[in-house]
Amino acid sequence: MISNSRYPTDSVSIIKDVTKVISRPVYVTVNKPYYALIKTLEGVGMDIQGFYFIDASSGNPYDKSKSNGENFESIESANMTDIMLAIEKCLQTKRFDGVIFDSISTLLTCHDEEVVIRFTHSLINKVRKNNVKGIFLCTKDDMNTSLMKNLNMLADSNVDTERRGGK
Repeated sequence: MISNSRYPTDSVSIIKDVTKVISRPVYVTVNKPYYALIKTLEGVGMDIQGFYFIDASSGNPYDKSKSNGENFESIESANMTDIMLAIEKCLQTKRFDGVIFDSISTLLTCHDEEVVIRFTHSLINKVRKNNVKGIFLCTKDDMNTSLMKNLNMLADSNVDTERRGGK
């Protein structure tokens, strides 16, 4: 859980920490476009060679010719079925050791809460079935929603960035 005001800095700090344990993540972004995200991550000195990015941040797919083509895919308009299929395809390759989802709560801006809850349940089950780690970033401001209450029940642990000193 990250407060809205600290989301840009805290999310990068969390990702940096998480990649010490998940060195080859599937990184799903519904917040920030791929090209801006890699610029941010590389800007803080992160090695993103083992990453695979699924960009579901906008309806305008990024030009694949500008990426290396091997670690990136674009999903239009945060389509949850397409996101799930892309994640499943990645996990089936056994090349990845985790999923970072940035951010589950953003899905609430374009989808009904009950649909997002079902999607989240299914995603958590797929992560567990494939025996990989899952990190689901969300804004603290959304904690009173049914989605966050359900996510808290399913999660192995819950971390509040304010309680961990903003890191």
